[in-house]
Amino acid sequence: MNIAQPVNSKVTGVSFTFYDPSEVRRMSVKQVVNPVLLDSLGNPTKGGLYDPAMGPFTKNHLCGTCSLSYFNCPGHFGHIELPTPVVNPMMFDALYRFLQGCCPYCHKFTFNRVTAARFIAKFRLLEYGLVKEANDLDDLLPKTQSTITDPETGEVIMAIDDNHGIDSDEDMGDEAKEVVERVGQDIDGGKKAGTESSDQYIDRINRFVEKKLSTVERSTYKVTMVNDARRQLIKSLISRSRNQSCQNCRGPVPKLRRDGYLKIFREPLTRKQQAVQQSKGLSYADVLHLDMAQFVKQSKEKQQQQQKQKQKQQDELSSDDSDSESSEDEDMEES
Repeated sequence: MNIAQPVNSKVTGVSFTFYDPSEVRRMSVKQVVNPVLLDSLGNPTKGGLYDPAMGPFTKNHLCGTCSLSYFNCPGHFGHIELPTPVVNPMMFDALYRFLQGCCPYCHKFTFNRVTAARFIAKFRLLEYGLVKEANDLDDLLPKTQSTITDPETGEVIMAIDDNHGIDSDEDMGDEAKEVVERVGQDIDGGKKAGTESSDQYIDRINRFVEKKLSTVERSTYKVTMVNDARRQLIKSLISRSRNQSCQNCRGPVPKLRRDGYLKIFREPLTRKQQAVQQSKGLSYADVLHLDMAQFVKQSKEKQQQQQKQKQKQQDELSSDDSDSESSEDEDMEES
């Protein structure tokens, strides 16, 4: 870049993250497949960790990628294809905490989808820096009504909004007071009438979020207050997901135990939990089997793509040969 001619642009934000597998493969210049580092003469082997494509091995060698010397070559990335996924040690603690709150059967958080919708809505609001609006979601409760009924006649005396309740006896009518005093009926335990469904409540949450987000623009600045609110929300999510049974599939959730930063063990279920598991027809999925099947599927797709490319190249070569032969025949006819 010529610094005498500056580019009319500006940096709007900077973020740090990990490379995904596709990015690693694009950056890599060589796949390491050879476990032998050096041959009998002490030279680096092809496909090994010291492959010349990743940089010169000694001062007398040149780079196999950029053809620069030992002092000028910046070095190039290589990669190793692993048969199964490997956990990044830097993310092991977070992975362990989240796995403790995940269901091994439906692979969701153990809280219900209404709670999940509330957490998602709060994260969306915090992404735009709306801390107050995220806190206001706690006041957005599902609309339900309790009814005070006369146990003798079954007649509905009064309907009460559970979101607000009754502050004093003045809010109740004379008939409701009489029933409560006569039979001691618990208002909160009354019959539910006009209850809002989960889908309606989730839709109301989403409409609330969309309304708040439509009035602001996403900020690229990191505010300490927003980061603190996000950390507290993550802690709340982890604590809410620590349930003994999944609220989605009702399956028993086993306890986990870790071994340093290497392994996570799943403890056996109790007899009661095993009975619940069998009654619901639930079973653990073989993760290694699923990963190997996916790996085999991906490898087959790669082989098919390579075969198609080779076939395409051969077809192009054959077409070029046929064109050259036809041109030679035309030249012979003209002569």
